[in-house]
Amino acid sequence: RGIPQVTELDLWNCNIDAERAAIIFPALRDLPKLVHLRLMRNALGRRGGELLAAVVGHLSLLEQLGLSGNNLTGPGVAAVVRALKTCPRLAILSVNDNGVGAAGAAEVALALRNVPALEDLSIGDNDLGPDGERAIVMAACSTTTTLKSIDRIGDD
Repeated sequence: RGIPQVTELDLWNCNIDAERAAIIFPALRDLPKLVHLRLMRNALGRRGGELLAAVVGHLSLLEQLGLSGNNLTGPGVAAVVRALKTCPRLAILSVNDNGVGAAGAAEVALALRNVPALEDLSIGDNDLGPDGERAIVMAACSTTTTLKSIDRIGDD
């Protein structure tokens, strides 16, 4: 069962919305050696984030997750990040341009506790506001000693 040789999956700009995600994402469970998953510039929305969260726990070897530009919103990003607790190798997380907002930043910050090996967090263009930025930085820095960079370009 599964396709064990697949270690990278790039589905950039494939017009994947929540309806398509409901069909595609369950198949991710059949990729036990997946290390890099890139889903940038789709249309997942909050529901797509929740659907991804339901399967990402089966990807224990995941090291890189790219979700920028999916309009996941704060709750959608937080759902995915919470699910990453079973991905102890995750080092690179990109959630730029997802409409997190200041209100969602606190929820995402709490969820970051589940990503202890995080080295690089890209969370720009999310209108986090000063309090949201502070919450994200404090959570990420208090959770991991491996963090090397937080990219928030595009936020004031």
